Amino acid sequence: MIIIIGDSWGVGEWDKDYNLSGPGFGQYLMLHARVVNLSVGSGSNTQSLDRLSEFLNKFQADEYDTFYWIVTCPGRCIDLSDHLPLTKSLEQVFLDSLFQSLARAQCMAQEHSIQINLIGGLCDLDDIDIAEFDRLNAKVPSWGSLLIDKYITCSMYPENWPELGKTIKKSYPYHLQSWNTIADKIIAKNHCWQGIFTTDGAHPTRHGHKILHDHLYPEWAWKVQ
Repeated sequence: MIIIIGDSWGVGEWDKDYNLSGPGFGQYLMLHARVVNLSVGSGSNTQSLDRLSEFLNKFQADEYDTFYWIVTCPGRCIDLSDHLPLTKSLEQVFLDSLFQSLARAQCMAQEHSIQINLIGGLCDLDDIDIAEFDRLNAKVPSWGSLLIDKYITCSMYPENWPELGKTIKKSYPYHLQSWNTIADKIIAKNHCWQGIFTTDGAHPTRHGHKILHDHLYPEWAWKVQ
C-alpha cells in the first residue's frame, strides 16, 4: 500500500478557480497499487502529520507499505505575529518550525517501524540537512527541480509575506533585510512556476504529477499519446 500525506500539491492539478482539473500522482499510482491519499488543500505540515498519526493508530503498517510526505511551507504551522518582536532571524523561525515537524515525523516513524519518504513541495529540501533523522528519506528534495531546469529552490513560501513586510517595515526595520531576502526567493520561485505549472500559477500540472510518478516508479511509466 502507498500512503501519501501533504497539502494541495498532493491532491492533483488545479485550475485558475482553484477547482480540481486533472489527476495527481496519487491517481496515477492507483493504476498499479493500492493508494491512500491523505493530502488536503491548504494543509500545514502539522495537519499532515496529524492525519498520518490518526491513520497509523487505526492501521498496522508493515514493510510492504510506502509512505510519502509532500512537505509544505513550515510557516503554515506557526503564526509569525506570535514571534514578534523576533529574537532570532526570520529564516531561523521557519527552520525551527520545519525541524519540529521533521522531529515529530521521526518519532512517529520510529514508533510504527516505518520509513517516510519526503518530497519537497512548497518547501524545497535540497538545502536541508536531515541526516539526524534516520527514519526520513529525502526521496525528492525538490519536486520543482524535477520539472524545471535551474529551478529556484526555497524552503519557505508564506502566503502572508506582503502583510508581514508592512509590519516589519513599520515596527522592526532591523529585520527588513531578512524579509527582503526571502521575498526575492519567493518572487523567483513564482517566476519559475509560470511555465510548467497550472493556470493558477502555484501547483504542478497533471504532466508535472506524471513526471513525479515516473521518477518514483520508472517501471510503471508510460508514454502519453
